Amino acid sequence: MTTRTPPKAHAWSTAVGILLALLLIAAGVIAVHDWLIGLGWITGDDWLTSAIEAVDDIQVETWMVVAAVPLALVGLWLVLVGIKPRRRTHQPTPDSELDLWITPGALAAIAGHAADRQPGIASATAHPRRRRIDVDISTEDRGAEVQSRVQEAVEHSLEGLTTHRVRVRAKEMPR
Repeated sequence: MTTRTPPKAHAWSTAVGILLALLLIAAGVIAVHDWLIGLGWITGDDWLTSAIEAVDDIQVETWMVVAAVPLALVGLWLVLVGIKPRRRTHQPTPDSELDLWITPGALAAIAGHAADRQPGIASATAHPRRRRIDVDISTEDRGAEVQSRVQEAVEHSLEGLTTHRVRVRAKEMPR
C-alpha cells in the first residue's frame, strides 16, 4: 500500500520569495554599477556612497516611529506567510488501493455531464460543496421521476470516485 500525500496548491511564500529575489537582483545591479565606477570603466556617482551620505545626518523623527509600525506588521505577515500550510487542491478516491486524486471541480463536471445526457433535461449545472455535489437541472417535467432518474445517473457516474452525496434540484422551464 502506498502512502497517500495529497496534491497541494503553491505556497504563498513562493510569491514572497520571487519578490525578494527581484529585490536581491536590484541590489546586485547597484553593486555592479558602483564596482564599475570604482574600476573607472564608467563615470558617475556611486549610488551606495550617495545613499549613505544622504542618511548620515538623519535624526530620529516622529514619522519614522509611525512608519515602523506598518513595517513591523509587514514583517509579521511575511513570517505568517512563510509558515502557512498549503491548501489541498484534490481529494482522494474512496478506493484505498489506488493513489488516485480528483478535484471537486472535476467531480462537478462529471456530475453535470451525466445529468445533462438524460432525456428530457434542457440544461444541467453542478456545483461542488464541502460534502455534497448540487446538481441543478432545467426540465419540462418537474416530477420526482425525472429527479430520481437524474440522481441515479449522477450517482452511477461518480461511483468509485467520491463519497460525496448528490442533491438534484429541478426547476421547470417556462413554456
